[in-house]
This record gives sequence, C-alpha cells and structure tokens, in this order.
Amino acid sequence: MKKHKFKIINNDSGFTLVEILIYISIFSLMVTGLASLTLLINQSMSVAQNRIEVDSQYVGAIKIMSQTIRDSKGINSPSVGAQSDSLSLKTIDSSKNPTVFFVDEGVLYISEGLGSPTPLTNNRVLVADLGFYNLSRPNTHGLIQIDMTVNQFDSIRTMNFNSVSAVRNNDDN
Repeated sequence: MKKHKFKIINNDSGFTLVEILIYISIFSLMVTGLASLTLLINQSMSVAQNRIEVDSQYVGAIKIMSQTIRDSKGINSPSVGAQSDSLSLKTIDSSKNPTVFFVDEGVLYISEGLGSPTPLTNNRVLVADLGFYNLSRPNTHGLIQIDMTVNQFDSIRTMNFNSVSAVRNNDDN
C-alpha cells in the first residue's frame, strides 16, 4: 500500500483573515471620521451663511430706514414718547409723503406716498418683531429708536437689533 504524504506548504507572503479584518476596521473608522468632519464643516458653513444673510439684510434695512429718517422733515407717527410697530415720516419730496415702514407676514416694507410697498427683506429672513420708539423732545427735530427681532427662516436662531436715528432736516417749507 502506498502511503500518501501530505506536504505542509508554509506561505508567509499573504495576509491572514484577522489581519484583513483589522485593516478593514481601521479603514472604516477613518472613513467614518472623515465623513463626520465633512458634515461638521458643511453645517458650520451653513450657519455662517445664514448669519451673513441675516446680517446683510438687517444692515441694508437699517441703512435705508436711518437715511430716510435723517432726510425726512419730521415724524408723523408714533407721537412723541410713544411706540408703534410702524413708522410714518413727513418727507421733503411730496410725492413720497408719507413714507411708512411696516412689517407684513415677516417681511419689512417701505411705502412711499401712493406707491406700492417695496420689500426691504426677503422671505428667508423673517422680521418677528419691529418697534419704533419716538424719543423726541418737544420742539426738536426728532429721534427714533428702531428695535427689530429677526429669525432665520429655516432656523430657530433669533437675533435682536436696535438703532437710533435723528431727523436732521426740519425744514417746514
């Protein structure tokens, strides 16, 4: 009878199953970490872009309101010492008289004379609260404090802004 001899081949040039599983685990952890980092960076960029959107619309609206207040002849409403959610100004240009700032459905508008209201903010930024305080003293040009609360449309973040503007032109001609 013939005896079969089995030869044991010793091949050390490959990877064992345990080594392959360890390499796959390490690779998976690296990919997961990289994906988490990418997600975090995207969220940070989104928050920064939202803040820039809110800031730019607020700054633009405040500039227009402040300039209009400075260039007006006087304040129709609110009366001295009072507060209102809209502001009505007497203007030098009679075709723009009165100029009114107000909020409708979260959008800030300016209405000049008989013209159609023009939005100063868009629907991505919601003006949640707008208050005008007439801080004027009798027989002065006029002083208005503007308080505005703004919400990002798709965010729960709220920002509060305020500004004070004085009427410079009290020409009653």
